[in-house]
Amino acid sequence: WQAPEDGTSAVIAFTVCLSRTVGTVQHRTCINSTQTFITFNDLLPNVEYIAQVAVLTMGGLGPASPQAGLRLTTSREIPDAPRHLIITQVTSSSVTMTWLPPQQSLDVEYYVVVYNSTTTSRTSQATTNTTTTIRGLSPFALYQFSVQA
Repeated sequence: WQAPEDGTSAVIAFTVCLSRTVGTVQHRTCINSTQTFITFNDLLPNVEYIAQVAVLTMGGLGPASPQAGLRLTTSREIPDAPRHLIITQVTSSSVTMTWLPPQQSLDVEYYVVVYNSTTTSRTSQATTNTTTTIRGLSPFALYQFSVQA
C-alpha cells in the first residue's frame, strides 16, 4: 500500500489487520508497522482472509480501508501420498488397483495414477475413486505404477 499524501499529519505507523470468519466467529490479527508492506505467517490453507490498513498519526488512528479492499484465499494444502497401493487383478492387457486415502484428513479432489513401461512413455489417468482399472497395456511388459492425491 501507499502512505497517504494529504500532508495534514505525519504518519507514525500503519495498523494492518487480517481477519477470517469461521462459522459466526471472526478471528482478527493486527500488526503495527512503519513500513508499507507486511508479511503474515502461519495462515490456514484454503481460507478466505480480508486485509485492512489504517494509518496512525499524531491525531490518532484513522479509518480502516474498506473490507472489500483486499480479499484473498490461501492455497489448498498438498495432501500426503495415498497409502497401501495394491494390485488386485491382472490380465494380459489391464491391471486393477486399489489404495487408501492419505492419512491426513484433507479433502482429496482426485487421484492421478501414473504409469509407464520400459517401452512406453509416462502416462497418467485421473480418478475420484480409490480404485481404478488401467486398460490397453502390452502383454508381457513390465510396468511401474504410482498414485498421487
